[in-house]
Amino acid sequence: MGNKNPWILGLIILCFFTYYAWNSFTLPTVFFGETIKKEAFVYETKFRMGKLGKGWKQTIRYFYFVDGERYAGKYSLKGNQKHQKVGNKISLTVSVLNPEKHKVRAFYKYERFYYKTDRKFYVPQSVGYKNLFLDKDVFQIENFSIQNDSISKIFGQVEHFNDTTIVLEPIVFYYRTKTHFSYKIINKIDSKKYLQNSKYFYRDGMSVLTNGIEEYWN
Repeated sequence: MGNKNPWILGLIILCFFTYYAWNSFTLPTVFFGETIKKEAFVYETKFRMGKLGKGWKQTIRYFYFVDGERYAGKYSLKGNQKHQKVGNKISLTVSVLNPEKHKVRAFYKYERFYYKTDRKFYVPQSVGYKNLFLDKDVFQIENFSIQNDSISKIFGQVEHFNDTTIVLEPIVFYYRTKTHFSYKIINKIDSKKYLQNSKYFYRDGMSVLTNGIEEYWN
């Protein structure tokens, strides 16, 4: 009987690790204690080739809010889960005691003609360029620097101030060079440091922003 105990323990550990890996290395709800449901916004999507070169796997990154605080996570889609777009909303189960602990519970069905809400703007610069992408309730500002050979990105939430004005609220900062890359949650107090001019003005249609950022279409 004593010889069986290590095998039983090993089998339990193996089963737990398999479940843990299958769920994108997130713990099941039973480990969270009291939980709440929250909506998250997809701000980035990436594809990678599947095992043995078969098919493609998608990984998404998203941010969410609990009691005014900002949090972010990522998730690799499995099986027949439909590919997601930037700006989509997903449903999370979040731990009340530790909101960083969460689990993706469901994906919302996005609108059939949702792509029509995408808008893109471009700013040429002497040592690089700047892009602004608007995807429904999510934005991305991309800065490329030739001098530093780096790309920085600011992801966040779009707040509609009125018919002609939107306010951009920075949530996540991304920075990449040849040797380093990182994602960082932006503290609300420090938002202005990352985005000096958070208000962008535009008219409907194929317009040009009043601050000189040109809109372009694919």
